[in-house]
Amino acid sequence: MNVPIDLGMEDVLGHLDFTYMLYLEAGRGRWSAGLDAIYARLSDNSTFAQGPVSGSADLEENQAFVTARINYRAIDRPKVKLDLFAGVRWTYFDLNVDVNANIGPRSFSESVDFFDPVVGARTIVSLSDKWFIQAGGEIGGFGVGSDLTWQAVGGIGYHLNSNWSILAGYRVMGVDYDKDGSRIDTTFKGPALGVTVRF
Repeated sequence: MNVPIDLGMEDVLGHLDFTYMLYLEAGRGRWSAGLDAIYARLSDNSTFAQGPVSGSADLEENQAFVTARINYRAIDRPKVKLDLFAGVRWTYFDLNVDVNANIGPRSFSESVDFFDPVVGARTIVSLSDKWFIQAGGEIGGFGVGSDLTWQAVGGIGYHLNSNWSILAGYRVMGVDYDKDGSRIDTTFKGPALGVTVRF
């Protein structure tokens, strides 16, 4: 069964129970290691009536993306920096549906997780001592886990001081997976606001 879903920001926020995005990076010289984690839990409930059958249904979905990568600074100039990276992404989807109907309860669940290789690049362009632009993208899958996984992110940032920065931008991620009877073809997108702390 194929179920197309197209939700706007208002719909997602209305059903969002919990979410976080976290990126950690440590390095020395031109080399660094990074860990990018995204998690979200959404839920919904509804009543239904179809002829003699009526009741309610509860849905909960959990999704996670965790990417570990090695970065290399190919360009390191005062105004322009360019990092190339390669890594591995773990993707997880879990869907649970509980139906309480007058003909009896029913439960449905589906869980899928897989690993993908990914490669990409990230650039930071300084506009002034305070303002900067950051953009990056990656692609992966290649049939190892998914057929295709990709991500693009971009935004404008402001250095509050030497240790703290804020960044406002837009993030898009897509996954195309079709194995063992499970089919996932989805795209996530929306604005992002982040805080960077340097030690």
